[in-house]
Amino acid sequence: MFRRVVSKLQEINLKRFLYLMHVCGFLSLPQCYQYHKIPWKSELHRYFTYSNLVLQGISLFFISLNLFINTTQDLSLFCTSFFLWDIAIAEFGLVCLFNAKVKTFLEYLNFCETFTNHHTEHRTVSQLRKIERTLLLVGLVLVSVCMMFDILLFPFLPKSNQVLETLANLYNVKYPQNTMALQWYFPWLDLSQPKIFFLYFILYFHLCCIQILGFVLVIGSYPICVFHLKTQYIILRDFTLRLGQTHYNSKGKTIFHVNLMRNETVVRELKMKTDGQKQQEPEPEISERDKHLSRLFQQNPVLYEKFYLGQIIHFHQRLISQRKLLDNYFRTVFTFFAFVLVLILPNTMYGIFTPILPTNLERWKMIAEAGGSLAIVFVYFYCGELLAGFNQSLASGIWLSRWYTCSTRTQQDMVMFLKMNQKLQYFKINHWDFGYKWMLGAVKFSYSVFNMMRIRNARK
Repeated sequence: MFRRVVSKLQEINLKRFLYLMHVCGFLSLPQCYQYHKIPWKSELHRYFTYSNLVLQGISLFFISLNLFINTTQDLSLFCTSFFLWDIAIAEFGLVCLFNAKVKTFLEYLNFCETFTNHHTEHRTVSQLRKIERTLLLVGLVLVSVCMMFDILLFPFLPKSNQVLETLANLYNVKYPQNTMALQWYFPWLDLSQPKIFFLYFILYFHLCCIQILGFVLVIGSYPICVFHLKTQYIILRDFTLRLGQTHYNSKGKTIFHVNLMRNETVVRELKMKTDGQKQQEPEPEISERDKHLSRLFQQNPVLYEKFYLGQIIHFHQRLISQRKLLDNYFRTVFTFFAFVLVLILPNTMYGIFTPILPTNLERWKMIAEAGGSLAIVFVYFYCGELLAGFNQSLASGIWLSRWYTCSTRTQQDMVMFLKMNQKLQYFKINHWDFGYKWMLGAVKFSYSVFNMMRIRNARK
């Protein structure tokens, strides 16, 4: 059983992770319902998925009421609770957006999966699969550890009498030790009663276990998609480096590329050196169409140069369309993500740099959570810089190739390709470039807000 689980984890990718979320009732994948032989099972699973999302939305609603009605009376508790609430809101909002645009995302993933299957022998494809598997597994482990610490350990740590008294007064509970990091607002019901708290804890634990998958999706979906696109551009760049050269396969045979997207090639026909013998027959599996193409390209090298460059341009046009599909999907996601980030940064700076937290443990806990969140944000902006630099990397592939050995007509066609790849193409949200410059601007803005909060607190 353990070996089977380990083998499944070694084969995990983003598409299989989405299927896992579908099974757990956190996503509704249309393609999974098509394979159910019994229709009522599909309907039952839809209701199960929607009930989980509705339950999580109701939970966040009651947590928000408690945060802005009760917790605002204590600044230290508000800072720690607001940070967790902001993260939970971000996860829930992004998962809802994902459910709304799941068809677009699956279309992109299907293209990536088909592409990698056609280019499995390329070294970057194996590296991509390792990166994808590592991101998902590391994210799953880290998020699980952090969530379990917040659920099972931190709320039940010994608290001082002052903290217990503060919790009892804020939440109006009889047993303040029976409170969670994000408490629900029920003025007519005491959730700290042992029997009620037991049921409340089970429901809280169920929601947090589901959120683990949601957090991993939020953390890993965009970087994995960008690394897929990076792999495709690397493979295209390798094809551009072969301009003006004779092409060989892994067996050392001369080949002609027929379809770069599908990595389809035909072997060049060779003539026997012995006089009086006929031309050597190609490999048995070659079709008549491939034989004809092999003879045609062998007799017209200039035609093959032009055809090969046309395949590169077609390949690039397809990647541009996939880039637009990816940008259209994540544009709404990042608009919401940027709003959440603006809320998190000032609150985190104020909680860390202002001595309002009662214990060093809570301070270090908040520093660790903030550091992890900023690391995720840095990875996102790093992906934005990667997206911007794909064009320049592709243009350098042509300049490093033997383009000068090509015909004059082929060199003229290269000008059009180079004009498309001379600028940094950032992912834009409205008029802002998603890169390091925008990240530094967000940090400066947050630091200004933090200074205003600190000065206002000092005047009091």
